[in-house]
Amino acid sequence: MFAEFDLFSIAEQLKNASLSQKIDFWGVVVSAVIMIAAIAEVFVAYLIAVSINRATRQSESLEASRRIYQQWQDFNVLVITNSEFRNAHRDLEQLSDSDDEIQKKYLLFYVLNVIYSAYSASKLKRDDLRQADRQLSDHLQILKCQQEAALEILRGGRGYDEEFVKKCEEILK
Repeated sequence: MFAEFDLFSIAEQLKNASLSQKIDFWGVVVSAVIMIAAIAEVFVAYLIAVSINRATRQSESLEASRRIYQQWQDFNVLVITNSEFRNAHRDLEQLSDSDDEIQKKYLLFYVLNVIYSAYSASKLKRDDLRQADRQLSDHLQILKCQQEAALEILRGGRGYDEEFVKKCEEILK
């Protein structure tokens, strides 16, 4: 009955079709629309599942990074505050530095990590970057008297991103 797919000829054929043929035709159209809607629903569900999976992986990655960061900060605190731990660390790394030198170095690590976290958070929030730079400058003021030691740590490949290191170098010099 409807061999051609030209809309005008289909409309013309519908005018001359019997009631049962019209019902059959519209039944096919409704079925096709329902199938297209079902396919679209499956596609949307797939996109949602992919998005949730990606977000979950990112969240897990961030959580793992947070745990690692916290463990390093805990390690730094132990080196700073616990002489037995500091001595064990000195033996492990075969350091010849004095207690005061080791404590100062790990206090610098601790402070730089806090400053780096604040800087990273400002960038993630997409705050006014000038404000982030002002905060970075303000935070780094506590390291001005130890600028050479701080710059040595920053340049030592300790996981700070290049942009952060460059900004710290500009401020501390």
